[in-house]
Amino acid sequence: MIGSPWAASPRRRPRPLSVGRRGSRLPWMLAAVLPVAAWFGWQQFGDDDGPTAAASARPPTTAAPTGSEAVEFAAPTGDRSTGPRCSMVMIDESASMSQADAAGTRPAAVRAASDFFADYGIDGDRIGVMWFADRTEVIDPAPPAELPMAATADLGGGTQLAVAVDAALTSLAANCDGADPVLVIVSDGAASSSNDYTAMATALGNAPDVAVHLIAMNDNGAYSTAQPFWSEPSLGIVSIQPIDSFGSAEVGAAMANVLSTETGQTVTTR
Repeated sequence: MIGSPWAASPRRRPRPLSVGRRGSRLPWMLAAVLPVAAWFGWQQFGDDDGPTAAASARPPTTAAPTGSEAVEFAAPTGDRSTGPRCSMVMIDESASMSQADAAGTRPAAVRAASDFFADYGIDGDRIGVMWFADRTEVIDPAPPAELPMAATADLGGGTQLAVAVDAALTSLAANCDGADPVLVIVSDGAASSSNDYTAMATALGNAPDVAVHLIAMNDNGAYSTAQPFWSEPSLGIVSIQPIDSFGSAEVGAAMANVLSTETGQTVTTR
């Protein structure tokens, strides 16, 4: 696990959309979370069969959406009321998400968020993207006009969420240059084991000033199983948005809500 690179300069996070913020005392948080993790036991969640499972059914993530799956955000309403934001968007590519994105909706939403900051953001805004499953592929946060959206290789079948969160937090710590860090996890939330959930709770507890949002993709029902973990108030997730479709309308609307929270403006899809 990484340390707490932001602990010396905590910030006040945006008002939560769904659940409370995490507390400042990690032992208290773990005391609350560990019983939840233990309740899950050693199960595998959703369709994730562990690190060695194949994901041959998963379509490759593409750099650009096709046809009606494009995602665009309209000009925001209201004045920007927050400082620079440094966002890392994590896209789950595990086996349980194998049917999630044949049309490239999720990377399209990241591209649209980058375009939004390029068009309407302020100096210092940055955005990066990660694909993760058994391993991670990371594009570090950069000024939005410079964000590349390369296609991903086969990342495996299982979900190592704690490893991915650690890598995302490390990238944020190294590349935000003073902007407030934001983590957006686009996933069904299903980790590979109770140990993975416990390790992820520890990682988030070590970065208390990072605003964490979960866009919980529940078309396959996997988030329903993982929900008790993510809904634990001691985790301090800023917003949790379950969505039942992998189409552009719901994914785009969920990303717009994250942008609204982090800018203080009203952001909608076109």
